Amino acid sequence: MDRNQPEAPDQIEVSKGQERAAALVAVLRDQAEKEEAAVHGQMTLKRRTHRGNVALAVSAIMAAWVWIFPPDSIRIERPPEPTVAEEEASLRRVMFLQNSAIQHYRIQNGRIPDGLEQAGPAFDGMEYIRLTRREYRLRGRSERVMLSYSSTEPIEEFVGDDLDIIEKVIR
Repeated sequence: MDRNQPEAPDQIEVSKGQERAAALVAVLRDQAEKEEAAVHGQMTLKRRTHRGNVALAVSAIMAAWVWIFPPDSIRIERPPEPTVAEEEASLRRVMFLQNSAIQHYRIQNGRIPDGLEQAGPAFDGMEYIRLTRREYRLRGRSERVMLSYSSTEPIEEFVGDDLDIIEKVIR
């Protein structure tokens, strides 16, 4: 073996007992520090996990409580159900708009449509009945109200007082 090359660390001979004892103490101290660091890391992880689990449980309980017993400040009340008169007035307005679409079609095409879909999308609850080449009937239905309008009567009379509201919306 070449004397100029250092020997491998596991092949170094320690000649003195004190040096061997010091090296052994250093190795044991290093292993003890590593073990202590690993135990400390596991304890920290357990504490963090435990805190996270506690926070998650508390959050879940709070969310369930708010869901079941919502505070007044976040409770959303249902709007009151419209009266029959309000529902009728609303249906008259919708029928006015549907009639306007039919009249627009008549002006552009010189005739009334064969079906309501030709004049554009139909509102829910609307029924169109073509009576002659110039006359038709609209029937409107809501949950509690059914109305009928004939093209032979003036739309202003059919709509009544709601005409002011419609004119404000259109302008």
